Amino acid sequence: MAFLWFRFELVFGVAAVVALIHDLIITLGLMTLMRFEVSLDVVSALLILLGFSVNDTIVIFDRIRENSHTMFGSSFKTICTTP
Repeated sequence: MAFLWFRFELVFGVAAVVALIHDLIITLGLMTLMRFEVSLDVVSALLILLGFSVNDTIVIFDRIRENSHTMFGSSFKTICTTP
């Protein structure tokens, strides 16, 4: 969160942490429903999930920041949906 706060804004850092918690809660919830045994392999898979989630979040936020500079005056929805 500190890196995202430094690189982007505090709001983006909080949004990234909320997205990470969301990813983990859904994964752990499904594992609980299926009564999946937690081993070291599962823990490493969860850490990989977190790593990919952080990476994807940074890439998306960077694209939004680039679009916000080039599309000044556009709505946030337009900035986020522009390819």
